[in-house]
Amino acid sequence: AGNPTDPCDNAAFAAAVATACENAMAAQSTCCTSIGGTFCSDLLKDCKVDACAGANGVHSAIAGMVNDLFTDAVLDVCNNPNLGQGTTPPLLECPAGSVISLGADPANNDIGGCGLGDCDDRYDTADIEECEAKCRSNTHCIAFSFAPAGGDKNHNTNTVCSLYNNDTPSATWGPSQIFCKMQRSCHLDSNSFGDDITTISWSQDGGNSFQTVLGPANAWNALREYNFAG
Repeated sequence: AGNPTDPCDNAAFAAAVATACENAMAAQSTCCTSIGGTFCSDLLKDCKVDACAGANGVHSAIAGMVNDLFTDAVLDVCNNPNLGQGTTPPLLECPAGSVISLGADPANNDIGGCGLGDCDDRYDTADIEECEAKCRSNTHCIAFSFAPAGGDKNHNTNTVCSLYNNDTPSATWGPSQIFCKMQRSCHLDSNSFGDDITTISWSQDGGNSFQTVLGPANAWNALREYNFAG
C-alpha cells in the first residue's frame, strides 16, 4: 500500500502529470535535439516525480510546476549552450548550526518537490549561510538543501535554497547540492539539583546563542516538561 498523503499515489493524478511533462518535452523537441545527450530525457523522469509532488494533488497547479521544472530549464540551456561548462560549483559544507544529512547517496541528497513555501521563493538566497538562517527563522523548518549557481540542473543561473519539515533525504538532485539538518540544543542553568533551577534556554544554531524559554520569574512549584523540535 502506498502513502495515502502522497498525491503521486493517485494513479489518475500521476498520469496527468506524466502527460503534461511529456507534452512539454514534445513542445521543446527542437531545443532538446540541439542540447543533445540525455538532458531532456533525464529532466522528463525528474519532472514526472517532482511536478507531481509540487502540484500536491491540485490539477490546476500541474502546468505551472511543469513549466518551472521542465520548460524553463530546457530554455535556459537552449538559450545558453555554454551554461555551466568550464565552471565547477564550489565545494559545499553545512554552516555552523547545521550538519550534513545523508540519504542512500553520499552526495546531492534531496527531497522531491519545493519543500516549505512556494517554488519561486527559493531563488533569492545569496549563499548557504543565508539559507541556513532562513531555515532557523522558520519554526517549521528542520532541514534545508542548497545548490549554488550551476548546481541545480533545472535552474543553472540561480542559487536554490529549499526548506523542509523533514530531515531525511529520499532522492538525489544535482549536479552540486547539499542537504543539511538543523542542530537543536537545550541548555539548563541550575544552582542545584533541587527545585531552585533558574533558567531553561534553547539554541537553534548549535549552541552559538540561546533563547530563554523559562526564567526566574516563573514559579517552580511543580514538575515541568518542555519539548523542543529536533
